[in-house]
Amino acid sequence: MATPIDLTCTGDFMDFSLITAAVGGAANTVAIARAALEVRDFTASAAALAKANHAMIDLQQRMLDLQAAYARLQQENAELRARLHTMADARDRYRLAEIAPGVFVMQSIAVPHAVEPPHYACQPCFDQGRRAVLQKRHGRWECPACGKAVGGGGGSSLLIT
Repeated sequence: MATPIDLTCTGDFMDFSLITAAVGGAANTVAIARAALEVRDFTASAAALAKANHAMIDLQQRMLDLQAAYARLQQENAELRARLHTMADARDRYRLAEIAPGVFVMQSIAVPHAVEPPHYACQPCFDQGRRAVLQKRHGRWECPACGKAVGGGGGSSLLIT
C-alpha cells in the first residue's frame, strides 16, 4: 500500500516535487489499467478470432466436400447421358413387331452389311435398357434374361424386312 503524501505547505510554497510525484504515480496507474484492459480485450478478441478461424476451416472443408460431390454428380451425369445416347442408338436399330396375335417383340432392322444377324429381342427387357436376344427353344421364343417365353414366329428362321 502506498504511503500517504503530505501535501501541506511549508511556508508560502507548496512542495511541487511531491505533486509531480503524485501525478506521475497516477499516470502510471492509469497506464497500467489501460494495459490491463488492452490485454483483456486482446485475449477476448483472440478467442473470438480463433473461433472464427475454426468456423472458416469447417466451412472450407464443407465446400471441398460439396465440390467433390458435385464432381461425382457431373461424372455420373456424363455417364448417364452417354448410356442414354447409346440406348437411343440401339432403339433406332429395332422396331416393335407382333410375332403372334398379342405377342410383341423388338425386331432388329435389316441394315446392309450389318455385323449382327437378324434377330428378335425381348420387349420388356429392351424397355428396361438391356438387350436380350430371344432364343428359339421347343417351338417358342425364350428370353435368357427374364425367362419369359413367347409363342409364334412360325419356325426357327426369321424373315426380317
